[in-house]
Amino acid sequence: MTLTLLIDLDDTLLPGSTSKFLPAYISALADYLELPFSKQNIAKIIYWATREALADAQIDKTIQNRFDKRFYPALGTTAEAQSERISKFYAEEFPKFTPVREPDPKAVALIETAFEKGYQVAIATNPIFPRAATYERLRWAGIAPEEYPLKIISTYENFHFGKPDPRFYLELIAQIGWPEGGFLMVGDSEEMDIQPAKSLGIPTFWLQAESNRADLSSTHTQGDLSEVHRWIEYRLNEELSLKLDSHFDYMNILAANPAAIDTLLRNAPGDIWAIGPKQEDWQINEILCHLRDVDREVHLPRLTAIRDEESPFLTAIDTDTWADERDYHRQDGLQAFKDLIETRKEVLSLAAHLLKIGGKKAIRHSIFGPITVNEILRIAARHDSLHVQQILGEIQPD
Repeated sequence: MTLTLLIDLDDTLLPGSTSKFLPAYISALADYLELPFSKQNIAKIIYWATREALADAQIDKTIQNRFDKRFYPALGTTAEAQSERISKFYAEEFPKFTPVREPDPKAVALIETAFEKGYQVAIATNPIFPRAATYERLRWAGIAPEEYPLKIISTYENFHFGKPDPRFYLELIAQIGWPEGGFLMVGDSEEMDIQPAKSLGIPTFWLQAESNRADLSSTHTQGDLSEVHRWIEYRLNEELSLKLDSHFDYMNILAANPAAIDTLLRNAPGDIWAIGPKQEDWQINEILCHLRDVDREVHLPRLTAIRDEESPFLTAIDTDTWADERDYHRQDGLQAFKDLIETRKEVLSLAAHLLKIGGKKAIRHSIFGPITVNEILRIAARHDSLHVQQILGEIQPD
């Protein structure tokens, strides 16, 4: 099993004052666009569109999709019309805004030691910046993406949820295939980094420049970057898997997984939909058809019965035979995913309703006997996550 280190970027790996850097950067971008609005108004629209995009979380729309939908119409233009100029800004102007003269050697040492130890490293920064800006900021930190095998880097093009939403962390973990090893989180913000990770059972290291020496024996501690690796060594003797056991946790997994699939499919090679000879292992279109039909014919009817019936009885269904019976191999995988998204929204809506009304109905399953809503959602979330692992394995084979 491989440990995965989740680590924030701003004011964690990248020192300097974000509060000073952001206004200068936004002001320069507003000035560079050369639109018939004042620089101050464009900056206000950027902040507004970012806040709205983060608040309006959708499993099939990235933060970029939601930002663009607000930002460009508010300025009377389109993303296509501004694409070339914005690309030029990030290529030529953005590199000038580095808030540091040189990287923090403790940050670079932390990353290099992590790779020497064989850990996976995921850059878990709030995905409000485009890829070009985030990659440049990593270069400022001395951790150029071209030089380090970072497992994932969160940007607004490839994420649907942002901090402090715990679904951001679950989406990140889903995009790397729900690895079996443990997770640790390092960040500077209690609100954005520490509390959401703790809510998932992830041990956390809260960076505090003026704190006393870190309590290395504590699962959740605070201290200086130089102490992180000694703290990790203590944690390796613990059970570091996620602690997900509530109705809310399972709903979040069922939201994070299709969001991760959306990104994986968009970044996949174009030939993933090619229909070749029938194989022993399911191909991507078969997996998506399976997930779609399980949502339609298992999860949705079960949750509906629990909502509507006094003593619901849930029949076991053999879904493994459907792949051959329904000829999933020849179905349109992309359409299957679109249909899955729509049904998943219904499943999540029903699950949220059941969470809201609570209650302890006597639910019986034909195999498991007495069962709770929590257990039903846990089974659904586990099933979902296993198939996300499959999809990642098809798209990024070892």
